[in-house]
Amino acid sequence: MNRYKKLIGNSIVFAIGNLGSKLMQFILIPIYSYTLTTSQFGRADFITTIISLISPLIYLDITDGVFRFTLDKLEDPKKVFSIGMIFATIVSTFSLIIGLIISPFVPEYPIFGAACLLVATTFFGLISNYVRAIGKIKSFAIAGIINTFVMGIANIIFLVVLHGGVSFYLGSMTLGQVVALIYLFFSVSNLKKIKLKYFDKKLFWTMCLYSVPLIPNSFAWWLNSASDRFFILLMLGAKANGIYAMVNRFPAMVTTLINIFFQSWQMTAVEEYDSKDSKEFISNVFEYIVSLIFLLSLVMMAVLRPMTRVVLDISYFSGWKLLPIMLLVSIYTVIAGFLGILYTASKNTMGVFYSTVLGALINIVLTVILIRCIGIYGAAIANAISFFCVFLYRYMHIQKFHKIKMNVMKFTMLHVLLILSSIINYYVNNDIIVFSLVSICITIQIFFDHRIKIILWNALGLIRNIIK
Repeated sequence: MNRYKKLIGNSIVFAIGNLGSKLMQFILIPIYSYTLTTSQFGRADFITTIISLISPLIYLDITDGVFRFTLDKLEDPKKVFSIGMIFATIVSTFSLIIGLIISPFVPEYPIFGAACLLVATTFFGLISNYVRAIGKIKSFAIAGIINTFVMGIANIIFLVVLHGGVSFYLGSMTLGQVVALIYLFFSVSNLKKIKLKYFDKKLFWTMCLYSVPLIPNSFAWWLNSASDRFFILLMLGAKANGIYAMVNRFPAMVTTLINIFFQSWQMTAVEEYDSKDSKEFISNVFEYIVSLIFLLSLVMMAVLRPMTRVVLDISYFSGWKLLPIMLLVSIYTVIAGFLGILYTASKNTMGVFYSTVLGALINIVLTVILIRCIGIYGAAIANAISFFCVFLYRYMHIQKFHKIKMNVMKFTMLHVLLILSSIINYYVNNDIIVFSLVSICITIQIFFDHRIKIILWNALGLIRNIIK
């Protein structure tokens, strides 16, 4: 039971460190919309997207390598961290020089500012992940809060007061991470143990063998997640893409909550992967995740139309019909992500790569075909099918190692309840009747799924303790 408490405790700490950043992102949306033109924000978004794509490529995804090998009991954390920092410093130096050289030739984009953000993002990811791996969870969470707070204040000063443009927008993101890094260096003594003599070429190549296969996986995962918007924009136009992107924010809230838990699960999975009862433990956590993600989706289905009517402008309201499919996408994304962490725990990153590439290829082909047949719904359905294929491949592959077992009957029943809720939303026009009927589906899940009963009972106990 201690490992469950540790998993939940770490998840709560990660939630504290992450929920603030999600809230700040929501608060900053109107600031960005009023201070940056659509053209400026478009360029800024393009730059940050490119950074997220090229960072794993030029740094060989060393951040993930440092995290995983630090958790390995057979490796010296000081060596692993020193290798990561030395390699990242060399690459960062070249990146800044190249950015400085290219900058005058591309005046419409702040290239050097982008290079600075690339370096800051990489070091913040590398160091914060190392801090997380050595068990300094509170420092990790506080650093996340500092990053968010400083970035938010800097955005207000740079954009609202000084009326800066894209460069100031990027600068605020860079500043937030730099200040958070300064805090980590002062609060975590282990970070001062970087030494050149710790650079072990053999260990470096071993880390690269682990992390390099994750590079195409990152790109393929991006294709699997974002290529549908590209094809919608290309084939259906900006209006359809706007509706699709806006409506997708609702299921993204569900995915975000689960992803916070995954930060803690990633550590626990590595620690417990080789334990004697690992299959029982992993399967149990898996069943809890499946139960929770379906419950959250059913709750959202109960308030689907009134929620979109209140939150969204009337021009976006028609997009509510996409939500049941997008919730299914979120469910398969979460489950595939859970199984992906098991590949990380076993250092079998090729399994992650193959499954993600498979999903990306299926997604692209089906998106093109289905958009021609049924329009915007085709993109959502293609996304759901592709992520289901990723989940199915990973589950069947991992099952060969006898590390997980799924309750197929429960999994099927939850799909039936979700499909039934979707049909109710599509064919019943009265929102109160829809809420009542979907609530019955939720009650059925609670009645038959004992893990949901445990989750709800513990949640009620936590609320009672807070009130007291």
